[in-house]
Order: sequence, then C-alpha cells, then structure tokens
Amino acid sequence: MSLEPAVAATAGFLILHQALSVPESMAIALVIAASMGAVRTQVGRGKAKVEA
Repeated sequence: MSLEPAVAATAGFLILHQALSVPESMAIALVIAASMGAVRTQVGRGKAKVEA
C-alpha cells in the first residue's frame, strides 16, 4: 500500500511541528483508500488454471 503520504505527514508533525489542513488530511486518506482498493482488486489475479 502507498503509505508514504501518511508517513511524511506524521514525520512533519512530529519533527517539524507542522499541522495539516482538513483538505490535506482528506487527500492523504483518499490516496490510502485508492491504494487499498487497487491492492484488493489484484488479489487472485494472475493465477490462471492450467488444464492438463
């Protein structure tokens, strides 16, 4: 999953004492949700049945 935005935001908050606005927080949540959706749709793909 793509957690880099959340990790970067957390590091910015803890190390640099920067705060996120509501739209920025929502953008990070949408990136994570899209990543989760992409991973979920890939589960089970690529496993074609081989008939002998």
